[in-house]
Amino acid sequence: MGGETCSHSSKAVCSEPQTEPVLTLRYALLTACFSGASINDVDPKAWLVDVFARIADLPVSRLHELLPWQWKSNKGTTIAATA
Repeated sequence: MGGETCSHSSKAVCSEPQTEPVLTLRYALLTACFSGASINDVDPKAWLVDVFARIADLPVSRLHELLPWQWKSNKGTTIAATA
């Protein structure tokens, strides 16, 4: 990396040139989801815990149900039926 500084505590994170854009994208996605949860009057922590609990068993065609604006209206109906 010849003289460049790395802000990460682990230099392995900085060894990949595409790491920063990927981390930026992940941060943007999480921020959008948490903002969406707050805007839709959904507790972000409860939403995230529920999403982590259900995402592995939900078919890809139904992942949109886990978005914060869908999650609140579906929590007691279709999503709960998959558990």
